[in-house]
This record gives sequence, C-alpha cells and structure tokens, in this order.
Amino acid sequence: DSLGVQIEDARYENFLSLLTAAMPLLFYALLGSTSPKIYIGMPAIGLATWLVWDMLTTRLVKIYVFKNIRGEKETWMEVVRLEDRLRWREYKPHYVNMLLNSFTLTLMTYSIVVFALQIVPVIDITTIEGLAEVVHYSWILLILLSILVGPSQWLFNVLDLRIYDKRLKILEKASPLKYLDEFADVFAFLGFILTIRDISYKATGGGNPLTPSTIYFASQTALFIFLLYWLSMLTSSLLATLLYYRLSMAKHVSEILYELNPRRLEDVIEEKSG
Repeated sequence: DSLGVQIEDARYENFLSLLTAAMPLLFYALLGSTSPKIYIGMPAIGLATWLVWDMLTTRLVKIYVFKNIRGEKETWMEVVRLEDRLRWREYKPHYVNMLLNSFTLTLMTYSIVVFALQIVPVIDITTIEGLAEVVHYSWILLILLSILVGPSQWLFNVLDLRIYDKRLKILEKASPLKYLDEFADVFAFLGFILTIRDISYKATGGGNPLTPSTIYFASQTALFIFLLYWLSMLTSSLLATLLYYRLSMAKHVSEILYELNPRRLEDVIEEKSG
C-alpha cells in the first residue's frame, strides 16, 4: 500500500511539473505568438539539456571523486557512504523541490549573462528585443554549463559521499564546486541590482540625480524583466530537471555506487575507535 501511494504521488507530481513547464507556452499562445522558437525550441532545449546531463553527470562525479583518491593518496584516502539505503524522496523529490532546483539553473544563467553584458555591453537587456536575444544565449548556457550546479550537485546530495583521510582520521564531504550554487544566487542578486542601475540611468537621461520615484520605477521594471526571463527559461529548465530525476537519477546512483564501491560509515567508525 505504501509503495502504491508513493507511485501515485510521483505520478501526480510528474503531472504538476509538466503542467508548470507548459505554462510559458500557454502564456505566449495567449499573447498570440506563433514563433516555432517558443513551441519547439523551449522543449527541445530542455530535452537537449537532459541528454547532456544523462551522458556526462556520472563522468563529472567520478572525475572529481577519483581525483581526490588517485596516485599516492590512494593508500590513505577512500570513499565512504553515510547511508546504505536511500529514501524514496531523495530519488523522487517533491514538485516544489524540483521547481526550486530548476530555478537555481535560471539564476545561474541570469547571473552569467548579466555580468557578461557588463563587460561587453552588446545587448540591452532592458528592452524586449534585447531580452529575447539574452534568452537565446541563456539556452546555450543551460545546455553547456548547468551540469555544474544542477545534476552533479543533486547526485552528490543523494549519494551523500565522504572522502575519508585515514592518516588524519577525518571525513570530508565530497561535492564538486560546492559553493558554485551559492555564488549563482549572490551574483544573480547583484545582476538584478545592476539591471536596476541601468534602467535608472536610462530613465534619468544619464548622469542626472536619482529620485525615489525613479528607483521605484527601475525596481519594478527590473523585476518585470526578470520574471519574463524566468518564464522564458522555465519550460526548458523544469523539463530537464524532471527528466533527470525520473529517468536518470536512479541509474546514475547505481552506476556510481558500483564503480566506487564506497565503505560503510560503520566500518570507518570501528576503525577509528579501534
């Protein structure tokens, strides 16, 4: 009965995720858009992103872990796993968790694009035309770079691996680029502030003193721009996230555990106390 409830919950959350991923397509349809870049491009980008994750995530994880124990270190460092069994929800997270994970991917692409435009200001993100062009570049970033802050981190969280130093008798959490997702959040916020600055600069004609009304207008406009950006990224990022958790996660967990063959935490505790 419990398994039946879990499967039913998973189906319900799959439906919610797919419905949410389809909402931007419905939004653009209501606006009268007929562009194939929207109705074909957005799902295709999500599918392409998932395919990259499916092929490369375990390779990235194994490169990181083996880098920490190869060579001379191999005799005194090894991989340890804290849990022998994984809970259902770690494999099949709630709809809200998947939505938040996909939002992290959006923050990553947004932060990279905004800061790149500060260095090379070739696109005006404060216009609809500029925003559309930025989204196209962000789709490319999603395919190429999201593996660093997305599936590799999610897989490590599920595995909950540690690198055990037998000489110092310490356990260190194994996580590639473990601060990258926090940096993405910070830089996305800074990017939002920079967008407000750019809008304020244009609204005052450049160089004129800022007023509270100008700052308020710029803040509202920047928020609107980010919401449009998030909406344009939602279908691709959430679809890729859903496909990874439903079709790739369990396979990748099994592959990593088979190749690494980590020790049990209980064995390490006995060794340390012995």
